[in-house]
Amino acid sequence: MRRILALLMALTLVIFIVGCANGTNGEDASGPADEDAPTLIARSCTGCHGDSQIYTNRDRDEWPDIVNKMAVNTFLNQEEIETIILYLQDNYSN
Repeated sequence: MRRILALLMALTLVIFIVGCANGTNGEDASGPADEDAPTLIARSCTGCHGDSQIYTNRDRDEWPDIVNKMAVNTFLNQEEIETIILYLQDNYSN
């Protein structure tokens, strides 16, 4: 029984990780090149995080570390990551 429970928990974790990495809607995760930051956030972040976790005021200097850490779980390119960082810094910094 414990083995089955452990297997189910491991499978659930794998499904969760793959779901976060694949974006939120099953479409091509690369997306259009000209997406604005809120669209990029909706596509790449809200599958794992709610708006209240994302749109929180933080120190301006914290945003690059936070976004870069989370971006490893997405298919965002460096330009898209920078777009998100600048948007969050400009709109959600203390």
